[in-house]
Amino acid sequence: MDEIHTLMGNGDLVAATIHFTGRHDDASMSMDGVDLLRIDNGKITEMWLFSADPAAQDAFWGWNLQCQRSHRASGTHGSIRCTD
Repeated sequence: MDEIHTLMGNGDLVAATIHFTGRHDDASMSMDGVDLLRIDNGKITEMWLFSADPAAQDAFWGWNLQCQRSHRASGTHGSIRCTD
């Protein structure tokens, strides 16, 4: 079960300290993280997700790149910026 520990706001930004879990095939993971959200007119317009151990999370999901994910509130558009 995912948990929000703390919410903090400053202007149009909200930070949430979280604990999240995931399952993939027969494996599972559990780790802390921070979600940073930009709010505009009551809607999330941008989101940045940070995990306590990005390398372990990448390995868990089978990702071999470090990625910064930014999702637009439109629901269908988003961007993923990755580097080797």
